[in-house]
Amino acid sequence: MGINVYLEEIEKQRTYVYDLATTYQTYLDELRGTMNLLFYATLEGEGYDAIREYFASEYIPLMNGLKMICVELMDAHYYFVEGYRSEVHDGNSEELVLLDLIERLKYQITNAVEIYHDLTFEDIYLEQNINLMQLQLQMLEERLYKLYDFQSSSPSYFESVLVLIEHVDKGIKAISENAGWDELTGKYDKSKVDLGWAKELDVLWNRFDNRLSIIEIQLREEQEELEKKLKGRTYSFVEIVNGARVKYWVKGTGRLTKEDIEVTKQYEEWIDKMISMYGSDVIYGTINPDPLVVLSFEMRTGVEYKTGRNLSDIEKLQRRYTMLSMAATIGLSSWWSVIANKNVTRSFADDMSIEDATRYNEWMELKRQGLTAEEISNLREFGSTIVAGNLKTQGSGNQAKGEDLHHVFDDPEHNLDGYLNSQGGNQNNAFNAVQNEAQKYADKFGYTRGQDIIVNVNGFNITVRGNMVNGVFRIGTFFIP
Repeated sequence: MGINVYLEEIEKQRTYVYDLATTYQTYLDELRGTMNLLFYATLEGEGYDAIREYFASEYIPLMNGLKMICVELMDAHYYFVEGYRSEVHDGNSEELVLLDLIERLKYQITNAVEIYHDLTFEDIYLEQNINLMQLQLQMLEERLYKLYDFQSSSPSYFESVLVLIEHVDKGIKAISENAGWDELTGKYDKSKVDLGWAKELDVLWNRFDNRLSIIEIQLREEQEELEKKLKGRTYSFVEIVNGARVKYWVKGTGRLTKEDIEVTKQYEEWIDKMISMYGSDVIYGTINPDPLVVLSFEMRTGVEYKTGRNLSDIEKLQRRYTMLSMAATIGLSSWWSVIANKNVTRSFADDMSIEDATRYNEWMELKRQGLTAEEISNLREFGSTIVAGNLKTQGSGNQAKGEDLHHVFDDPEHNLDGYLNSQGGNQNNAFNAVQNEAQKYADKFGYTRGQDIIVNVNGFNITVRGNMVNGVFRIGTFFIP
């Protein structure tokens, strides 16, 4: 069959792996959060201590291993595709096709050379043709040799993944055998279990340092660059030709500039990458959108809104016909007026600044997560400057605002008087001390939005709830039950 590389297919596979890995990481974070409730619960006794030791010895290393597999697998597919592009070719490669082309060229060159030598006069055009064919032959042979080299070296991209899978498989087997846990006595005995796999995963985890995949790092860097360009801009409708209105990121109320067009294009490309990476719900939310919003998205991108599947030409025509029919029925001006009154289906309101649009979208997302309006209003991640993915906030974010302090300390049901006294009555110091401990917890164990965690500050067990933004823990509220 030969060696075949179909770039479009491996890119689809890469996208599928990204989606699968990010989904698994979400589940792992939720599982880790649930397990942390056990570790930090105020439950005492030999039985609880045995359970904690059991989970810490076996389940935590296993979850760390799965997390590393997700990230390493994403990196492996990224480097595989980019390695092929840089080392071989920016398109498909089929070994047998290349061999056939090489043989045909050799035959043509041989015939042309024989004809050239038999000529009694100098034929410049034939000579140039021979030189061009020889150059083409050289390029095809180099491409074939590069394909062979890539075939032999590409498995190295997945070596770290295979090592992790080997340790994780041993861990799954050990947990399924349940050799260390005695159900009769309710005790855990490490000596009965081979935890070599767990030790290896612990070593790798310490080196891993909970890092992001290369594609996530790139998206974050692009986001930071984009945020700088969007500063001072609003996402507003601009009238172009014949009264048509299109949304651009613009400064002030002046005419559309070349820079506005370039920034808007960069923004849309970044949004498309985020959708490809995390799915459309990250950008547009899980609320059922207006049909015209869906149609506009599908006609612009050529992919199905919910699934990300590429639309066929027939499906694209169907959507175009549907769009025209709907526009003719209700009128575009009427539709926009309706949308203005039910803005929940749109990422940005007309002439809404990016800060206000971000605040609105974050509020909707947190509300869907089950947080109350009071908790949402006190979450300190607002002020971010981009919607979707990991939101980067303005300022250090470590200083408590006055409303945060009042919300936390002035509520008698929060039962914080004793703790506040231990901090000399200084609300700022008391708030920041809890912030620091919550950050340490999140760095070590991870955190799921809205999850209750317990931290110990000055001997007080304090329940904290909040959110993670770009690796920074943001307090929503805290109290002592």
